[in-house]
Amino acid sequence: MTGLFDIQVNGFAGVDFQGTPTRSEVRHACEKLRAHGMTRILATFITDTSDALTKKFAAFETHRAADPLIASTIVGYHLEGPYMSSEPGYRGEIGRAHV
Repeated sequence: MTGLFDIQVNGFAGVDFQGTPTRSEVRHACEKLRAHGMTRILATFITDTSDALTKKFAAFETHRAADPLIASTIVGYHLEGPYMSSEPGYRGEIGRAHV
């Protein structure tokens, strides 16, 4: 597969991944990404509560399981936030890909 791979995508084509996008909206974003040469991405979620992040991951995994285009475009996740250290200051970021 040729094309670009973006490791931090918060949304695209009017679809915000931080909300609760429907499968149709996520597919729309994936179609538009591919039209611009972006064949694979890590969907990015910003700092949020554990419960909210769990719901986002579950929703996106449901979308990926139900739609091959979404599954082949969103190959993993980029999680932003204070998750690498409980100490104040710089904490870094975590990325996780399915590839």
